[in-house]
Amino acid sequence: MKWLRTLVLFDRGEVVSSLDWDRIHQSFVRSIESIDSPEGSGKLVLRRKTQDPISKQWNRNGVGYLRSRFLDHMVKIEGWQAEGEVDLQHLEEQPEFHLYPSMEPYSEPITSAFGDFDFVTTTDGGIRVAIEWETGNISSSHRSLNKLSIVLAVLSDNYLVRLTTIILAGKT
Repeated sequence: MKWLRTLVLFDRGEVVSSLDWDRIHQSFVRSIESIDSPEGSGKLVLRRKTQDPISKQWNRNGVGYLRSRFLDHMVKIEGWQAEGEVDLQHLEEQPEFHLYPSMEPYSEPITSAFGDFDFVTTTDGGIRVAIEWETGNISSSHRSLNKLSIVLAVLSDNYLVRLTTIILAGKT
C-alpha cells in the first residue's frame, strides 16, 4: 500500500519537530507500506468482487485483511501494543466544559469506558501515542473520532493521537 501524506492538524509542545515523532512517523509509514496483496508480492492488487457459488458470500478486498496486515507489522516488527487502553477513569482533573450560550462552567464526569485504541506505544522520550485505524465505515469512524476527541480534550498534553484514515483508490 502506498503512504501518501501526513497532515499535522496541531502541534502542542512542538512534538512534530522531535526525534521521537520522527521515529513514530517512520514506524507507521513502514507499516502502511508493508501491506501488500497477494502477500509477499510487494504490490497491492485490488480484486474484483466475486460471489462464492456455494455460500453466496461476497469475496472482495477486505478491511479485515488490510487491518490485520497493518496490525501484524505494527506489533511484530515495530513493537507497538495492539488494542491498547487509555485509562480516563482515574483522572484527577476532569476536562472543563462550558454551556452555550451562557458560557457557564460545566463538569461532565466520564462515566464509562469507550474501548481500546487500535495501537498504542510510548516513545523513549515519554510521548504516549495512540492510533485508530479507519477505512470509512461511518459508525466505526464516528466512534473513533469520539474517542480521539475525548483524549485530545482531556490528555492532549500527555498523548499524541493519530487518526489513520486509509482510502484505497487506484493502484500502488
